[in-house]
Amino acid sequence: MGLITKDEYDEVSQKAMSLFAFGQEVALEHGLLLVDTKYEFEKANDGTIMLIDEVLPDAPVELVCELAWW
Repeated sequence: MGLITKDEYDEVSQKAMSLFAFGQEVALEHGLLLVDTKYEFEKANDGTIMLIDEVLPDAPVELVCELAWW
């Protein structure tokens, strides 16, 4: 297990933010609000950074929009 470079960190951050934005859109289409999640990335032997885990909320933190906005 090693550290990542600043460029790799920037890449992972951008991918995580894009995934989160997509997840928020999908949740909203179903009347939910995605407020928290986690993503696990790994660097392959060839240097490729990839998502390695299923994309699920870390805990049941999706809220029905009607309740979230009161």
